[in-house]
Amino acid sequence: MEQNPENQKPSPRIQILSIASQPSSPCDEWLKQATDRSELSPVRLEAVENLAKQCRDHNVFQTLCLIVNYNSDDELAVRSAIVRALPNWDDSSFPTMAVVRALSIHGLRGVAVETLDKMGPAKGEKESRLLTALTSLPSGDSKQYRVAGLPVLFGRDYRVLDYLNEMLRTGNRWERALAASELCGLGEVETALGAAEDPESRVRKSLAASLGWYREQRGAEILKRLLDDKDAGVARQAMESLSQLGMPGAPESTIVPVSAGDFQWKPLLKELSEFRLSDSRVASTLPEQKVKAGWLGEPGATEAQIPVLERRIGRRLPPSYGAFLAESNGFQQQSSFIGKLYGTDEVDWFHVRNADWAKAYRDTYPKLGSCLQISAAGDSAVVLLNPAVISTDGEWETYFFANWIPGARPYRSFREFMEGEFNRLCEWRNH
Repeated sequence: MEQNPENQKPSPRIQILSIASQPSSPCDEWLKQATDRSELSPVRLEAVENLAKQCRDHNVFQTLCLIVNYNSDDELAVRSAIVRALPNWDDSSFPTMAVVRALSIHGLRGVAVETLDKMGPAKGEKESRLLTALTSLPSGDSKQYRVAGLPVLFGRDYRVLDYLNEMLRTGNRWERALAASELCGLGEVETALGAAEDPESRVRKSLAASLGWYREQRGAEILKRLLDDKDAGVARQAMESLSQLGMPGAPESTIVPVSAGDFQWKPLLKELSEFRLSDSRVASTLPEQKVKAGWLGEPGATEAQIPVLERRIGRRLPPSYGAFLAESNGFQQQSSFIGKLYGTDEVDWFHVRNADWAKAYRDTYPKLGSCLQISAAGDSAVVLLNPAVISTDGEWETYFFANWIPGARPYRSFREFMEGEFNRLCEWRNH
């Protein structure tokens, strides 16, 4: 399985190919100079400037983006110059997307904010698309997805910032959490820091996570204060984010990891239920009693059901997944892509439930067929547990696998999958 791009980024070798029978153009030469790490910095900087003025080819644009995104050992001055130059290519969303991505790249955050401001508000057709997007935002989790895409397409356009500010003031707890995260990511840190006073732990946790993700030193004092937050999840996130900032967190004796056996599934599943039911389209597909109860789970598995499943598959279930089934033997509408997490009677091997699908990916992902399928296949997506990758605490690596993403999105455990996929809707990751 592919590694999570948030944890490990590939470092593709940038090559400029030339055909001997064809003389090199000035653009070819400048691109060679810009990508050649052995060249002196002034030469590379001049090459980037020339490319931005005279060589606005999409292939050149893509090559320069590779330098920014993946060549972390390249000269910071060169990468910064490329970020400043990217808006020169065209007025589509591609330059905005490339600069926004740089917001979370170490050393490039400041120049990315500066460049987005210089790009100014959207105009023409792009402005029309923005205004249409702002006036047609749906409710529920679909709104979260659409709002998260606004900065990627329109950057720091003042109307995007105004909308996020309003959402931070008046939205529900999930909307406020996303707004705090996006404002922090876009450089509106002082505004976002106000979320540290929010009465909802989900909002405070999202802020703490964003301060770490974007390496925002301006949030260090807030994170130190959140170490004493009444919610243990917020405190743990603050400690993790302080570590990302290169600062010491709380002593281990103060904040300790929660083991699978101690983790309480009910609060997470209850919040997830409430979040999904906030979308009227989701609620309309469910039995009335589930909507009234605000609960998308099922009664917990009995003491006999889990052992029966383990005997059927010939394996001991990973701890966090077993604890989940004991709390809720199945779950409806886990996400927009997964309509049902199976109960014990439905779980089976992927090659049994989806033999053709497993066969189609046999060469690309040879171990896919040996995974345990624990969800119905929804929107060409499925949740799998991989018994070939087991951590020291007995957890199986968990995959969100879909035809429409490059491979599988891996998590260390089922619990981290459930938390991570939910957090993705409340914490902005600008890629």
